[in-house]
Amino acid sequence: MFARTKHGANCLIAQLLKDSISALAIYGNKKFKNSTLQVLVATNILARGIDTDQLPNVVNFDLLNIPEDYAYRIACTSRAGTTGQAISLVCIDEHQC
Repeated sequence: MFARTKHGANCLIAQLLKDSISALAIYGNKKFKNSTLQVLVATNILARGIDTDQLPNVVNFDLLNIPEDYAYRIACTSRAGTTGQAISLVCIDEHQC
């Protein structure tokens, strides 16, 4: 999952853990090696550098202002040649008329 900010990532992790979902936030100054996680929450800075063969889904929790940036979150988030899905979550408050 991708969040816009470190604070947003940490808030999302807190909620996931509260819901008994194993999760970890990762951003510029954090690393992970736990392969038993259900959810890894990253900020945009990590979108260009994640390389794993165990990433079946990319979830955009926070929407981006620049559509081209989705390429880094989705297409450039390497899945080591495997296929997967991209899901964007949208709140009614984010809809512009």
